[in-house]
Amino acid sequence: MTYPSSEPSPEAQPTHPVLEPYGLSTPAPQVEQPQTGPAFQPYGQFTPSTPPAGQPHVGPPFEPYGTAAAAPPGKRTAVVLLSVLAVLLLATAGVFGALYANQASRADQLATRLSDKERELTESGKQLENAKDEASKAKNDREIAEDARKRAENDGASMLKCRDAARALREAALANNEAKGEEAFLQLFAVC
Repeated sequence: MTYPSSEPSPEAQPTHPVLEPYGLSTPAPQVEQPQTGPAFQPYGQFTPSTPPAGQPHVGPPFEPYGTAAAAPPGKRTAVVLLSVLAVLLLATAGVFGALYANQASRADQLATRLSDKERELTESGKQLENAKDEASKAKNDREIAEDARKRAENDGASMLKCRDAARALREAALANNEAKGEEAFLQLFAVC
């Protein structure tokens, strides 16, 4: 009794059609593959770091999962350029941030100075209004004083006339002159 082998026989390998131009298809030639080395393992399965006993080590050394493969030389320049661009953008953002902070503090200083000037102008306006009020009061007081002086002068003049009339009446009375006395009495009555 013979046992079938566990390995597939070359006759059992499937043939795949190969597309030719214009839709013609021909069967692919069958190629026998040698059975040297370990069996094919799909990507991602663990492969031992040392070859099985009796087989030489072929290929690059084993690298466990998570190690980064070196980028091809063409892609390194892109990474370097993007890194430099990122650093430049970060530096530019820092410069603009510093300029913004500087201008914001300057704007605060100017706003403070402006409010101080407005307060000073308001106080100056109030002082000006007070000075105008005081000047108008002083003008009114001066006019009142001028009117009082004029009245006093007029009263003084009329008092002089009244005094002169009273003296004339007294002199007429002392001289016993009735005609002068009546005339002095009428003048005294008219003036005083």
